[in-house]
Amino acid sequence: MRLAIFVLATLACGAGSAQTLTSSPARQQNPPHVATATEPQQDSEIEVVETNLTTILMTATDKRGRLLNTLKPEDVRIFEDGVPQTLGVFERETERPLSLALLFDVSVSQMRTLPAQKAAARLFLRSVFRPGVDRATVISFAGNAILQQPFTSDLAPLEAAVESVGIASRPTGGAGTQTNASPILPFGGTAIYDALFLTCFKVLTKAAPNTRRAVILLSDGMDNESRLLPRDAVNGAAYANATIYGIGIGTYTVDEQALRYVSEESGGRAFFPTDESDLRAAFAQIERELRSQYLIAYTPTNKAHDGMRRNVRIEITNPLLVKDKVKLAYRSYYYVKKSAKAL
Repeated sequence: MRLAIFVLATLACGAGSAQTLTSSPARQQNPPHVATATEPQQDSEIEVVETNLTTILMTATDKRGRLLNTLKPEDVRIFEDGVPQTLGVFERETERPLSLALLFDVSVSQMRTLPAQKAAARLFLRSVFRPGVDRATVISFAGNAILQQPFTSDLAPLEAAVESVGIASRPTGGAGTQTNASPILPFGGTAIYDALFLTCFKVLTKAAPNTRRAVILLSDGMDNESRLLPRDAVNGAAYANATIYGIGIGTYTVDEQALRYVSEESGGRAFFPTDESDLRAAFAQIERELRSQYLIAYTPTNKAHDGMRRNVRIEITNPLLVKDKVKLAYRSYYYVKKSAKAL
């Protein structure tokens, strides 16, 4: 089945340089589909970087939730589709460059909290972002996803892009006009899963190789307009080798279950701040986790480039760590590129 991919538009919006990533029509009964665990990508438009080395980012926490930075290669064992693999790389507190996407929900449910989100995001960038080393992008979405700032290693345009993010305007009498970078959207429309998929597939897959890729999603998790499903957003993160960190915040109800799903399935975490102090603490915790990641790499025993999903399991082998109930967070699967011979 051919995956219906939204087209990356190059239309400038408003007076700024932001670009529309996608338009999201009303929800359909049969949303676009991404291959599941047992399906090959028949005639799929998705492409994955072809490589003989599989890399996994991982964090470890003890039973009190404290990050552990002392694991050694012999403390873990890795399996792919149940088959033991040989570790080729095990880096603690990896300093590899970051490719980071800040993804802001700008639907009306964020009206009261968006200023605090923007302030916390700027502080986060100033703390974690290394100009000239890391790269970041800023994207906003409601019914549409808007590329506010393409990838850059310069902090100034990133801070400016965060500051320019504004709530999507309510249409007045049809066409309407607005002053911020977002296009006119259906009032209340929120397409979280479409935006996540596009951020991963259309943006993060274009990031520099050998970088740590992460999405920080600021949203209440209340999706009412996506054509894609939550699993599709997670699959998009798997294709991009990206981790999602969800920050559940909004004026009304927060869908904690939805945000936990997309975050934890990608190897990340979800946070649910109740005030501005909690919000800053959530960003600070994400910063600590990014600084405490382990990078694991191995050459899979399965050499086939058949477009299939590969399931990954990492387990603790050190009895003392098992006793301390150490928990590992990582992306539990990835997709390989289908080679020409397999088509």
